[in-house]
Amino acid sequence: MRIGPVLRDRLPGLTGWPRFGGNTPPAVSLEQLPDVFVRTVPPASQAVLSANREAARTLPQIRFGRKDIQGVPVAHADIYRLKNGNRVRAVVTMDDYNTDDGDVGFKLYVRNRLVGETDLMNDDKSIYVSGMEAPGNTTYKGIGTTLHQLAVETSIQRGFKGRVSLYSLSDAVGFHYKSGFRADDPRTNREIRQAIRDAKRTGTPREVDIGQGVTMALTRDTLKKWKTRIAQDPILPEGVVA
Repeated sequence: MRIGPVLRDRLPGLTGWPRFGGNTPPAVSLEQLPDVFVRTVPPASQAVLSANREAARTLPQIRFGRKDIQGVPVAHADIYRLKNGNRVRAVVTMDDYNTDDGDVGFKLYVRNRLVGETDLMNDDKSIYVSGMEAPGNTTYKGIGTTLHQLAVETSIQRGFKGRVSLYSLSDAVGFHYKSGFRADDPRTNREIRQAIRDAKRTGTPREVDIGQGVTMALTRDTLKKWKTRIAQDPILPEGVVA
């Protein structure tokens, strides 16, 4: 779903919103949205809006400008500027693009700019990350970790106890490993750890590449750490992706 100027103009109280980079728009309660907004989203997302009105009232307001927002805003998350480490609040949107199979997608926006996205699938009582990227990002850090957390929270809300797996490209194995994902083969994990040490020693900690893609999953121990983090600072309102 695309949310743009046409929808903006139909919502009560939103006329005269500033263009990209202008002043903050007026706060709008979701009580104003059902007649216009809900008709434009899939059935599962209608249930999300109905069940989470109170939580959604705390969302930062979205500015409509040069790029449309895709999906239903459901939460916000903290990411950080690479240059100075300052915190930035990103809007999290959700797409129910295949509700029959339980597939769901999340996107992160900062001031209407897409900075990260992930696609998740139900896979034998676990969540499989079928896609994950931060398109052209050279400004922020913490995007990948946020996308990982969205996957774990989705797994927990669906009763899968936080189980998450993915297929990592060769140049991303170091990042996924640092987030708690492990290969089935202990030798592959040792190879990844060595590649991480080598990259750190040469002053290129982001350049970890073992030359092959790897299927990885959260282990029992690393999942405990994720659950502790989520209990202290969850991203998604309860019941959003159940």
